[in-house]
Amino acid sequence: MLSIETIKFKCDRCGKCCKHRGDIALTPMDVFQISKYLGCSCEETVRKYTRLSHRHGNFPQVVIQGEGKQSTCIFYDRRIGCKIYPVRPAQCYMFPLVPLTASTDPNPKFGIRECYSKSMTEPVPVQEWIRRSSDRYESEKEIFHWYMEILSGLERFSEDNPNSKDQIKKLLYCEYDLSKDMEEQIKQNLSKKIFYV
Repeated sequence: MLSIETIKFKCDRCGKCCKHRGDIALTPMDVFQISKYLGCSCEETVRKYTRLSHRHGNFPQVVIQGEGKQSTCIFYDRRIGCKIYPVRPAQCYMFPLVPLTASTDPNPKFGIRECYSKSMTEPVPVQEWIRRSSDRYESEKEIFHWYMEILSGLERFSEDNPNSKDQIKKLLYCEYDLSKDMEEQIKQNLSKKIFYV
């Protein structure tokens, strides 16, 4: 996949990218935002709408459940579209971009997936396009990179403790008070010693 500097893509909410899924990974920020939007606890969101992904082996990453023969995202409704569009996950608001460089790269590079939408616009610099896609990107960028570093350090993850998977899943996705500041809570949880074994 080649690195791109500009992008000519506009989401027209056609729903094609919401089908044949089951791979939409959630960050702790995604779970927090979705839970707040739906008015339920983070634990309930994880229990009702996600499943564990085995993509990272022993690491308990959660992905949105797919439903039916087409494995359609559980949050997609063909009549109204995405039911959580204002708080859709980072993977969704960045679609069809794919990160090509390390999350800590000060000038990250992106490639592009096949464009599912026919809506095209004038070329826009990638970073500007991401900012236009969601106002969350700038505010969550630092903590997103921190989370991605934990994911990329999985080779250091220990299997010695059989309870560690559940403990990490709770720390990453469930143990938050929605009435308090998201960023501080996520930073505290990501700082826990269990992630740096």
